[in-house]
Amino acid sequence: MVVQELCRQQWEMYQQKQHRIEDRIVNIDQPHVPPIVRGKAGAQVEFGAKIAASLIDGYVRIENMQWDNFNEAKTLQASVESFIQRFGYYPEAVLADKLYRNRENRRYCQERGIRLSGPKLGRPPKEGRKADQKQKRQDAAERKHSGAACKHQ
Repeated sequence: MVVQELCRQQWEMYQQKQHRIEDRIVNIDQPHVPPIVRGKAGAQVEFGAKIAASLIDGYVRIENMQWDNFNEAKTLQASVESFIQRFGYYPEAVLADKLYRNRENRRYCQERGIRLSGPKLGRPPKEGRKADQKQKRQDAAERKHSGAACKHQ
């Protein structure tokens, strides 16, 4: 079945003079593993499942795992809600990379009193910059050490 589908896909791409097709098979041994175009310097294309994970007190929890490409930023709110279900309170902080720091996630965290790591949107204030810089460096160091994380109060 896999070889027949591969042949069908190749024939369709040849007929239409295209190099792309939906759910393209690139590995006969693992036809369920699609390529994910990331555009990173080291590798333009990655293979395998894409996950959104959180690290809490040294334990890693997979919040979302998909074989197809998805936007990780959309998993932040569900991850925080999952945290509340497990522990009964909001985390003190969410240490996440730049992708997660969009307006919607910032508003969500601010409304719940959760500190979202990283710089605030807009021009930085003149007062309190040293304290903000120190907190930003500390968050970045913790995140690099452990990956994206929720921090207990």
